[in-house]
Amino acid sequence: MAHTTQFTEVGWRYLPAGSGSYKLKFGGTIVSYISPNKTDFTIVIETMSHKISECVRPHTPAYNTSTQNITLRLNGVLSSSVNSLRYWHSKISPNDKDCRMMIKQPDIAVRSGLVSLFNIPENTLITLTTSKTGQKGTPKSKIPDGKLFPLTYKDDFEPKNGLRFGNEPTYLTPQTGTFQLSKFQNRTVLVQTMYAPPVEFCGDTPYKKVHFPSKVAPVAVMPFNPWAYPGHSYSVSVDIALASHPNTTMNSGVFLALYMNQGGCHVPLSKGLFFVFNNTNGGLGGVYNRFNFTPENLITGFEFPLIFKVNQFIKITVGVKNSQIDHVSMNNVAVVEGIEILKSYTGGLLGLGCTGFHKCMYDNLDIGPYYNKDIKNT
Repeated sequence: MAHTTQFTEVGWRYLPAGSGSYKLKFGGTIVSYISPNKTDFTIVIETMSHKISECVRPHTPAYNTSTQNITLRLNGVLSSSVNSLRYWHSKISPNDKDCRMMIKQPDIAVRSGLVSLFNIPENTLITLTTSKTGQKGTPKSKIPDGKLFPLTYKDDFEPKNGLRFGNEPTYLTPQTGTFQLSKFQNRTVLVQTMYAPPVEFCGDTPYKKVHFPSKVAPVAVMPFNPWAYPGHSYSVSVDIALASHPNTTMNSGVFLALYMNQGGCHVPLSKGLFFVFNNTNGGLGGVYNRFNFTPENLITGFEFPLIFKVNQFIKITVGVKNSQIDHVSMNNVAVVEGIEILKSYTGGLLGLGCTGFHKCMYDNLDIGPYYNKDIKNT
């Protein structure tokens, strides 16, 4: 990414395939960018192997790369008054110790409009540019050491720490749908605002094979390691609501998920525990073991102790004690008790989502030690 973004600006455009952008004969690509006034340009060359490309694009069709020589011919405005180009180089490796990132090389000469590069191996990134301002980026402050996500976490979805209305929250990451901070009546909430399935871009993946786009549902996930709590005992609560919208119907619902084990293009195949609260007949719910809310995946169903009204928030609490669902409650009234949590539930993601592309809202997410005070049995 830095090989492009450090050497281009807003307003630059891609040069089209065949006129500045190409596939290389022995694997890899060339992509060129030009400034609006056509006085500066950047050329990015990559020769990533299939093995490394699969790391970020798991379903990339097989291809081969090998060491190659590359000669570029600059034509038209690209060749006028250009005698040399600034040259940046990276070597990518599965072993981080062998990586060499964004190394400045001596400028490369342009002779009669030609630029020649020799013996370029696979897993190489090169930037050739007229830009005088591009540099290897450095963090403004020390990157903190990695550590486990805190066992006690709260989020009231207020815009703070640089966030504004319309932004995503700090740790929840949408996998499908759009989740953003918003105002609702007298409170600040997290709201799902995508009302139609997105354009399919995952290729030959579970989205396409299993249930894209009609059955996939919006969901945002965050880190969560329930097995780290002493005695595998903890509580999660969140306020949920369905919002008025043409897509919000009697079949619309909201869910909280724990132990999710998939994200990205594989999120429709995620296993875990999904606590679903539907608007059907004023309130019907279920606990499912897959992100596909069909009868064969239902662990148990339940009726609501109250009417699930549109635009009215309900507090959902899941209490886990000694590897068992001690209670699922709505406004402190238990609706489910005594579900065993199997050792196979090893996923480390918590999810908030809607059962379809309608408008649903969340507030006051609270994760912490086991808590059952004020919980009443039905």
